[in-house]
Amino acid sequence: MRICMTADGQGRHAYMPALMACASFIELFAGLHAGKVSSVGISNILKFTNRYLNATEFTEERICIFFEMFRHKVAHVTRPYSVFDSHDVSTNNPLRNYPQRRLTWRITASYQKPSIQIIAKVGNIKRTRRPQWKSAAYSHICKVNLKRMIKQLQGAITGQNGYLNSLSIESDIRRNFVLCMDSFYP
Repeated sequence: MRICMTADGQGRHAYMPALMACASFIELFAGLHAGKVSSVGISNILKFTNRYLNATEFTEERICIFFEMFRHKVAHVTRPYSVFDSHDVSTNNPLRNYPQRRLTWRITASYQKPSIQIIAKVGNIKRTRRPQWKSAAYSHICKVNLKRMIKQLQGAITGQNGYLNSLSIESDIRRNFVLCMDSFYP
């Protein structure tokens, strides 16, 4: 992660691998928490984040935007769309319960709170990855502050009230962990 935050000779950063590592980290531990190694789903991700991350910082809407806008697009398309429509999701996605937003994105190596910010700002991107669009209007910017997110995720696992502590004292979480280990190592 440290190398992703370090600029190269031209001042560029490798934020996407760090972003994917954060998403993978959340998804892995959400799966361990739920006792599932595949098809973890947003509902289990939200259960994990609600329990182990600061709920005022990692709200349902922010987590859903993070996973839909970044994790899914980077994993399947190699980078997020220039503009993401928050209602261009499955009908059962919690994002449908929030106002529709057209989000562009910015990633920083900052400790600024919160880790995922939704900033109201209207603009227009002239070139986009979607060939049918010559330009794309946006209403908000989703800003991810990676150093803050990494620090919060470390606490979610190893902190006093983190997952590892729960694993050591709660039988249902231990049982779910064993289910996952049995799947990983049959």
